[in-house]
Order: sequence, then C-alpha cells, then structure tokens
Amino acid sequence: MKTSQTKRQGDISLLTGATTIFSRLIHDLHRAHRSIDMEFYIFEGDKLGSVIIDILCRKARAGVVVRLLLDGFGSRRLRSSQRHALRTSGVLLHIYNKVSHRRIHRKLVVVDGRIAYVGGANIANRYVAGNGLGVWYDAMLRVEGRACKPIADILDADIRSGMQATSAVSSSVCDMRIYTSTSCGERDNIVAAFEEAFCMAHRKLLICTPYFAPPPHVMSLFEDAVGRGVHVELYVPARCGIPIADGVMRRRALEAASCGVEVRLCHDIFPHAKLLVVDNRYTLVGSANLDCRSLRYNSEIMVGICRHSVVHAAHALFQLLERSAVGASNCRGLLYIPQSLSRLLVHLL
Repeated sequence: MKTSQTKRQGDISLLTGATTIFSRLIHDLHRAHRSIDMEFYIFEGDKLGSVIIDILCRKARAGVVVRLLLDGFGSRRLRSSQRHALRTSGVLLHIYNKVSHRRIHRKLVVVDGRIAYVGGANIANRYVAGNGLGVWYDAMLRVEGRACKPIADILDADIRSGMQATSAVSSSVCDMRIYTSTSCGERDNIVAAFEEAFCMAHRKLLICTPYFAPPPHVMSLFEDAVGRGVHVELYVPARCGIPIADGVMRRRALEAASCGVEVRLCHDIFPHAKLLVVDNRYTLVGSANLDCRSLRYNSEIMVGICRHSVVHAAHALFQLLERSAVGASNCRGLLYIPQSLSRLLVHLL
C-alpha cells in the first residue's frame, strides 16, 4: 500500500521492454485532454511511428496543444508527407539542427503536464520488432504527480527555445535527482551524474550502455571503483551494427576487463537502456550513453532515484540481460582496433 507521502509525490515507475513502454505511452497519449509535449532524437515514420503520428494528429485536430521537437539528423527518416500531415493537423513541429554534429539526444514526453516519460527509447519499430542485432531492450521512467513538473519545465524550455539557448540543470524533487546537459557547451552535469553514481558504490555496480567508448577520465571511474573493492559488471551489446564503433567498443571493453571489470557481451538482445544500479539501492537512468558523443556533444538527460520499486525493476532487466551474455573474451568476429587507434576514434564516433 502506498504511503500518503508517496501519493503526494506521485507515482514513479521504471518501464522496461518495448511492449510495456509503448503500450503505456500510447494509452496515456489517447487520454490527453489539454497538451502533449514530446522530444525525441529518433522519430521514424515506420509502423510504430505511424501509430504515434495518427494519435498526435487526431489530438491536435480535437484541440489538444501538441508540440513535437525532433533532432534533424536522428529523425531524418521521418517522411516529408508525415511532417506535412503533422503540421496541417495543428501539431507544432520543430526540427533541430539538421547538419551539425551537435544533437538533441533526449527522449521526453509530457502529457497534460501531469505524466512524464524520460529514458532511452526512441520512436522506431525496431524497438518493438527487433532487427539484425536482436531483440531491443530499453528503459523509461514514467513519472506522475508533483515529480513530473521539473521534467515538464525542461521540455517546455527546450521547445520554446528550439534547443538554441536552454541551460544545463541539476535539480532535485521528491526522491529524484535530474541532470541535463546541452549541445551548446554545458555538459558537465551528465558527467557528474555518472561520477556521483560510481562514488556511491560500496559493494556492486551494474551498468548497461549500448555504446561504450568513454573518454579516459570516465574510464578511470571504473578503475577507481574496482580499486575500492566494488564488483563492477558492464553489459554492452556484442555488436552495435557499426563496424568501426564495434571495434572501438571491443577495445574499450577489453581495457575495462583488464582493470577488473566483469564485461558481459549480450547476444540476441540489443541492450539500448542507459542504466546503472548502485548497491541495489540507487538507479541512474536516462538518455546518455557512455561514449564521447553523449558526454561531450549531445543534449542529454539522466535521472537518479532511490525508490525501491524502480531499483527492483532495473535489477530485473539486468537479470534478463545476464541470460544472454557471455564474457568479453568469448566473443568472436568483431573488428579489432589497436589501443592507440581506438583512443583517436573514440573522440570521432
């Protein structure tokens, strides 16, 4: 039974797996009465995207204020006819920076100012149906009640500015701590989110990231944690689908393994969640990968939370990943990149 304090704060749950994430999201979109705000790196016009577009168009025609901010590079596959349909239906569609290497990588939804989603899942059918990399698994926080407001404020500021001048923030509400970075130079908060999570660990640290190519100062966090006696498990995909990135990720994973990290490569499952669990008491979840692009160039958001139900759901996802994972030394067929070259390429991916 929920306590009165929890009721005042609102419900916060971690949704994992495409069926759970998108069925809940679509349900909430259907029930919108006043407003829908969305911000995504990737929004594709495929089967899933078409379903979402249809809902947004119908809601806009019914008088709901619908605002949609998309990254121009990540959402380049959204067809011009679909963009036209959104705009003619009354959706306020904003496209950010089609050509720059600086991108918005956040995945945010706010419905009626009272329900928010934040995490790693984009709008693309591969999250539902999988692809050559396997079945995709991701994680999204669903926040309802008072804790929704700071996320709604971030999304509102992004849309109003077109991502041109928003500021990075670090704030706390209820039992959540929210970290954001911008593509315009304010990125230290996202690195701080990972640094604080690593420093909190005393016994065990579970980490999932689909792209693992961190800069040296972030790699040192792994070494420091292992040196303090923390058992560190790192879950990454056996392949990410980009040969050069595969090679860099394997090189960095082997470096992590050499300093005592237990590296687990996932087969048949593509772990797209950006997720950490610290000592079974704290979870960090959001949009940022452990790579230089997320940590240096993208606009990102991460949320730290100590709520038991969220930590339990995150831990369950790691248990699922563990069943499809093997040690780094058992993976074959990936492009091998020498250490010196990987340290150059890590800044370019």
